[in-house]
Amino acid sequence: DELERAQANSKVNLQSSSRIFLHSLPELEGETPETIATNFDSIMDHLKSKLATRLLKLRVDEIEVKVRVATTGEDGKAVVQPVRLVASSMEGEWLKTTAYLEKPDPVTGVTREFCVLDGAEASACVLDPYATSNIIQTKRSIARRVGSTYAYDFLGLLEVGLIGEWDSYISDLGSETSTTMPAGIFSSQELLDDGSGDLVPGSRTIGTNKVGMVAWLVTMKTPEYPE
Repeated sequence: DELERAQANSKVNLQSSSRIFLHSLPELEGETPETIATNFDSIMDHLKSKLATRLLKLRVDEIEVKVRVATTGEDGKAVVQPVRLVASSMEGEWLKTTAYLEKPDPVTGVTREFCVLDGAEASACVLDPYATSNIIQTKRSIARRVGSTYAYDFLGLLEVGLIGEWDSYISDLGSETSTTMPAGIFSSQELLDDGSGDLVPGSRTIGTNKVGMVAWLVTMKTPEYPE
């Protein structure tokens, strides 16, 4: 609602991105950063499946949550570990989730670096978790300016729609069902020109396509065909 009120202001650029930031001050006990990151992934999947249309209308490109976890350090003493949870579209994929452990300066308390909590880049640390505006954001803004959607964002929308289908299907089965949404329900592989005119599966940096047409081989586990 606050975003809608802000965007009603005539001074706001119609192509500007929106960001949501939430800082939870109470310390979380009995939870680990890994568990919190997993829960954040599930919450974002649910949020995107329920509010995809509204999030796109409001041009939400980043959702960030900072929490404080009560835990113990390597010396066994009680410490408070800040965890930063980010869902960002800045790297191309729509609202891709990443979790960071903050490493504060022991004297000033100011965060010195952010270390990726899980995934392929686990333990990799950066000085700034915010990607700068790049060619992807430029292309996304151009698409929005003409009332369209950036092509690579459609992958995220397809996944959102699939999650919604599963939620509806499981809800219709009733509370007694043991059916759950399978893991890895959506995967995609971009198809690239091999130089001879044939399309072959490959990979490249998002947004580096040189022509105005892109294609993917998409695999979806649907309620009708869960395998």
